[in-house]
Amino acid sequence: RSWLAPAALSVSEKSAGVLMASLHVGRASSLLGTVFGTLHSATEGRRLVRAGTYTVPAHIADKIEAIHGLHGVP
Repeated sequence: RSWLAPAALSVSEKSAGVLMASLHVGRASSLLGTVFGTLHSATEGRRLVRAGTYTVPAHIADKIEAIHGLHGVP
């Protein structure tokens, strides 16, 4: 949490060991060493922001099981 909190707009603990964070794209990009792009569906009129390949610092990598919301299309 100490790695994430300075960059986040908000951080909350959803359950034991599960954090939810809200970040500006620029800060998330710096924090995760990635580039974000926008996907647009003309038929559905939706835009999604998605990340490329990302990394986390070695000192916390073994503590992170997953980062959701960066890839995929719902």
